[in-house]
Amino acid sequence: MKEFKFVIGDWSEDGHSRKDYVHFKSNKTADEIREAYWLSCFRSAVAFHHSDLGNYDSYNKFSKDYADKNGNIGAIKHRLLCNYEESVIPAHSMKHLYAFGLTGDMFENLPGEGGDQPLANSEELSKLLLWFIGESLEGFKYELIDNQVECINGFWDKGLNVQFGYGLYYD
Repeated sequence: MKEFKFVIGDWSEDGHSRKDYVHFKSNKTADEIREAYWLSCFRSAVAFHHSDLGNYDSYNKFSKDYADKNGNIGAIKHRLLCNYEESVIPAHSMKHLYAFGLTGDMFENLPGEGGDQPLANSEELSKLLLWFIGESLEGFKYELIDNQVECINGFWDKGLNVQFGYGLYYD
């Protein structure tokens, strides 16, 4: 198995500059994982990144396989955990994720009174992202680890130049 990491938060340090790294092992390549993220976005109308991709030029090469002529990925209806202080998934988005195959057993905290799902930390978001990726990557296996390895997203990567979980960090 190969070792990778997600950067969660503001990897480009052009906002609140807070970030964490969550490391994992997988039986798939970095490019397979990156492409599966875009495919899951396309299939589910859910995204964990903040914008459509027309302004990223040569970055996010896999997103172009799923984009329309304007660089938009399908009809994204749910952008999750992207904005400052956005650390919960709204109830209507949770219903959409459950319809895509999510089970509620991956969350540390119970949903709020209105059904909004708070996320406890960057590791919990990584588990959610890995599940999301796995929905479009047959035979995908992974294990969270404690290590320093190749990053899957951000830092101007040509395959997945997006930030996840910007909204998890605020004072």
